[in-house]
Amino acid sequence: MNEKKIRYTAHLLERIGRRKIGLDVIESIIKNPQQKIPDKDDPEREIYQSVIVDSKGKQKIIRIIIQDIDNE
Repeated sequence: MNEKKIRYTAHLLERIGRRKIGLDVIESIIKNPQQKIPDKDDPEREIYQSVIVDSKGKQKIIRIIIQDIDNE
């Protein structure tokens, strides 16, 4: 089974840099989200989310907007 290529937007890269979240965390959530939610505003998108514990022991919800762009 082919694994889909992940493309990161400038928005995502800026946000994870500011929040000090590693790409490994993002990729882990993309591969195995705790929850998948349809995007009510765009049927082509889905929201993947998981709760993580940061380096200070604080829980955070990470939401990632997923859009399949195979046709591009």
